[in-house]
Amino acid sequence: MSYLPHLERVLSLYSEGDGLAVVMDARAAFTELSGRFDEGDPWHETWSRLFLDWFGFDYEIPPHSSPVHRFVTERYADLVAEGSLMLYRGLMSTHRSVFEVRRVGRGTIHLRDLVGGGRFAVTHPFSEADLRKGDVLDARIVPMRGELTLGAGMILHPEEAVPLIHDLVLKLADDGRLGWKTVHLLARMHLQHLQAPSLKITSIYTSKSFLVRSYV
Repeated sequence: MSYLPHLERVLSLYSEGDGLAVVMDARAAFTELSGRFDEGDPWHETWSRLFLDWFGFDYEIPPHSSPVHRFVTERYADLVAEGSLMLYRGLMSTHRSVFEVRRVGRGTIHLRDLVGGGRFAVTHPFSEADLRKGDVLDARIVPMRGELTLGAGMILHPEEAVPLIHDLVLKLADDGRLGWKTVHLLARMHLQHLQAPSLKITSIYTSKSFLVRSYV
């Protein structure tokens, strides 16, 4: 089962009126974190999906922690009546991070969280030809009716960048700077690679990058 129809149900509340202003504010905040993207960009679809997931699951709308949290609070009785309360409560507990692929099996991928630690086995739509052991993903784990699945918004970092990402994570951890913003930092680095492919990956995925300073 896909979480997307349920997230779209939540996001539909922000399609007009005051909700549009909330989306615009969220888009500005996301741009600052994960980089600017425009409609004509080849990577527009990927970053749009990243934004929609981030907005629905992570963007704070005080006093609520996210649009999904607000939806559950305001529609609690309706969700109980239709039997979907637990499903939406699961959507309040998604987990986005940078993961190393440890093993790819039939319908299941085993991941190691490089930022927060921990290991996860999640369902996925890939084949063993799409992902390999050692790949590094920016991905979101979404609980759905008793199982974990991967979100639609996802970045596969370049193979050449993998050892650099491991070094960067260790460096940030040693400096006490490793945290949730690290995921956005790496997304920003990947976007820079896409926007300027002539730049060496070694000059992008590094603790010496100018991008790192903005995430301290």
